[in-house]
Amino acid sequence: MFDNYLFGLGHGLTAVVALTLIACHLLGAGRRDALHPLLLGAVLAVVLSVTAALPLEFAAAGPTPEARLTLSGLLSTAAGGLLLTAAYRIIRTARPPGGAPYRGEPGPAPAIWLLGTAGLLATGRQGLDTGLYFWATVRSGADPAGSWLPLPLLLLGSASAIGLGLLLHRAWSRLTGATLHRATGALLAVVAAGATAQGVGDLRTAGLLGGGPATAVFDLGTVLPPDSWYGVLITGALALPVEPTALQCAVWSAGPLLALVTIAGAGAWTVTGRTGDQRSG
Repeated sequence: MFDNYLFGLGHGLTAVVALTLIACHLLGAGRRDALHPLLLGAVLAVVLSVTAALPLEFAAAGPTPEARLTLSGLLSTAAGGLLLTAAYRIIRTARPPGGAPYRGEPGPAPAIWLLGTAGLLATGRQGLDTGLYFWATVRSGADPAGSWLPLPLLLLGSASAIGLGLLLHRAWSRLTGATLHRATGALLAVVAAGATAQGVGDLRTAGLLGGGPATAVFDLGTVLPPDSWYGVLITGALALPVEPTALQCAVWSAGPLLALVTIAGAGAWTVTGRTGDQRSG
């Protein structure tokens, strides 16, 4: 029964962490109003996932494994790319220590569209699997030989993920200024890279990227068992593939590398700006 709780926790964290990081950036930038499209996209993703999974779960023939992997892979890759773009923009718009205005802040219309899409994809990239799992627990409870216990455990796992997101927000919000936005962008880049790597793995398994057997470079399961709470907590929060292939490792490394290069570039810009100000003064 505990695996139902872990499923809700792990799948919930993959979305909650990304949404929390973006929310921390928006609040730190004084853009509380921009939270609405982000949360609206997340809620819409939940509604669409549960609604779309209902007829599929109770149909005579549900979606094939290849179809589920293809959909999950496409959504994860799209979500990873969008979150990586968001991470880049967050780092680039960090306020320099001298107190200069934010640079490159997106306009209201593009921001609303991007935030809504980010909320939709970050929450819905594994929505079909979550929705099917949800209705499977409902079917199990409705079966006279089944049990309703998996359903509350699944919901409790999702609620725990939301609670951990609130704790992350409370702790992360203690950071201020450029430190907040650069740290937020860097961690979001790691999450985005993990989501992209998972998407690439799903697409390969579905046969769209060559298919065939692929050898894992290493196995995180030996250190972070997938049936343990801490394993699910870490791999879910960072969207880490448990048995990544060489292709997935290459894709994943692009996220942190982009974050480091962007942070280094922003630091160089700040130093150059300070030097120019001192010379002009």
